[in-house]
Amino acid sequence: MNNITDFQILLGVNAYLLFALAVFWFSAKNLVCRFSGSEPFPQHRVAKTVVAVPLVLGCLAILAGGLFVIGLSHGSRPDDYQVVLFILGCLLPVILLIIWVVGSAWVDALWIALITTLLCYLLFINSALYVRLWADSNVQWAQMWMAENYSTGHGGLVQSDSTARRWYRQAALGGNPDAQYKMAITARRSKEANKWYLMAAEQGHAEAMIQMSRLARSDEERQRWLEYAVDTNHPEAVFMLAKKSMASDLPKARRLLLEAAENGSRRAIIFLIEQYKQGDVLFDQDPTSASQWLSVLESTPVSTIEPTHLTKPSIDVTITQAPTLGDTIKAGDVVTLYKQAKIFLNHPAKDQILHDRAVDYLERAAGDGHGESALELARLLSPDNKSIELNADAIKWYQIAAQNGNLPALKKWPVFINNKKTHQYPCYNNHLSTINIY
Repeated sequence: MNNITDFQILLGVNAYLLFALAVFWFSAKNLVCRFSGSEPFPQHRVAKTVVAVPLVLGCLAILAGGLFVIGLSHGSRPDDYQVVLFILGCLLPVILLIIWVVGSAWVDALWIALITTLLCYLLFINSALYVRLWADSNVQWAQMWMAENYSTGHGGLVQSDSTARRWYRQAALGGNPDAQYKMAITARRSKEANKWYLMAAEQGHAEAMIQMSRLARSDEERQRWLEYAVDTNHPEAVFMLAKKSMASDLPKARRLLLEAAENGSRRAIIFLIEQYKQGDVLFDQDPTSASQWLSVLESTPVSTIEPTHLTKPSIDVTITQAPTLGDTIKAGDVVTLYKQAKIFLNHPAKDQILHDRAVDYLERAAGDGHGESALELARLLSPDNKSIELNADAIKWYQIAAQNGNLPALKKWPVFINNKKTHQYPCYNNHLSTINIY
């Protein structure tokens, strides 16, 4: 019954607003005719009568209903002056409408002023007074408007998180996916959050699909939700797929990363900046491109699914102030070269690009006397079948590793070099006296 009453009120208010706009239009048109020196057409007065009659009947109905309620009241009745003011308040619009139909310039101007004041009040001062009628009638856009404005304190409402959540909940129960997602991210218990995420995701909410992909327990379910989100072209989902593709398809990962960054994914932009600053797996070092993407990041809004630690100050510290890996590699730091090469070699993607870059890093480090890098190169060049003799390159790197005091290489060295030839390698003979090889 309450919903029906709310709907009737909403219908009546909208009807009054519609007729008020018609009064405004005809009054403005009538004033223009008078000031231009031309008389309004007879049809104009007929049209004003058509508009005025429902308004007059509405005012009289309000008057009759009010007097009926006063007559039936058995408690404290209003004072006589209040009853008089109520009667005059209902009759004044009737009198003005009658004068308006007959044709009086000052009444036209008065109606224009009154309706303009009413619309300004409803649109700019206290919008909630009108929108709440829609919200009470279970109109979802109005419920979302009430929730968002209670959350921010705009629209003539006092900020209240609890009231905002109540309106979000009403819209969510009515099937609004945005409200369901909002309920999920503000839920106090993970079980409740998962329920709302699932409801929103099943209705095609891209960000809820992304969260479902993160919360999924199986790889199959995780992949399914991620693919659904990617189908909506959500930049965060594209970025997640880009990172996942790094393990199997680097060209695809590059393409998806750029696509996500260009479509406004802050996480993708941050990742791209780090790639250009450091010279990593997907892109070579390029400070100019890093600076360009950093300027793009400054104007990119924060996503509702973005981790809170991904803020602009933290990006400034990690990208623009801290020493970058790319600068360290460029300077030829042997420890950094070796560690980065091991990362490339242990990467799940058996990609020739990564392998070649790892070999290049190892050769640079080994050339500067890093024994571990030389040993790693020797192992890369050693055949899996131990019965096959080592080639010259593998022996060379074992030799360099041993010459630079690498203990595993010193232990391996007698296996590959005849004892008669060990006198050619003073480094080996020096360490042999202090290391128990066997």
